[in-house]
Amino acid sequence: MNRIVNLRKFIFPLLIVMLICSSGVIAQNPTKEINTIFPIGYKIEGGNFVGTAWVKRLFAADSTSNSAIGNVTFEPKARSNWHYHPAGQILMALNGIGYYQEKGKELQILRRGDVVKCPQM
Repeated sequence: MNRIVNLRKFIFPLLIVMLICSSGVIAQNPTKEINTIFPIGYKIEGGNFVGTAWVKRLFAADSTSNSAIGNVTFEPKARSNWHYHPAGQILMALNGIGYYQEKGKELQILRRGDVVKCPQM
């Protein structure tokens, strides 16, 4: 299980590109305060998220590729609740500092450039 993101909308296997912010408060227009090459996307309402997070689908799965790619941006101190992805997922930290943890394992600190392969369930 991980604490990063629940994207039931995506077809698995899933590749998540994520941006984790480490400090500061994000204003109503977060793109002015977050240095990212990807668009912020839309604000995620409800679901597994606590705090403010945004998601932007970058690539949808199709008949050629069974993978989807999304960019998830977390406001400082935002998080996702415990959940899992049946086919696993890949997390890429693009900026800031974040945390990742699998059930029964030690917490991992993620920094810019870190990649985590989440196991299949």
